[in-house]
Amino acid sequence: MPDFINKTIDFFTPHATNIWLVHMFFYMIYFPEFVYIPKYVVPIFGLLILLSLLSSYIVKTIEKPLTELLFPTQPQPQP
Repeated sequence: MPDFINKTIDFFTPHATNIWLVHMFFYMIYFPEFVYIPKYVVPIFGLLILLSLLSSYIVKTIEKPLTELLFPTQPQPQP
């Protein structure tokens, strides 16, 4: 695959689950009028991806400290 496709996939990979989990909330529940402001499919899709990606960054900023708090790393015993 071309390098730009690999870089794009690598960029979205850590956010894939978050995007998948939140995208429907944006277009069905929270912001249906905002998401459907564009009249064509491609801009609607782009706006939906942008909103989902921004929410993924927010989720990740909450997830890291919470994970460290709930699951502290244990020191490994030395042989």
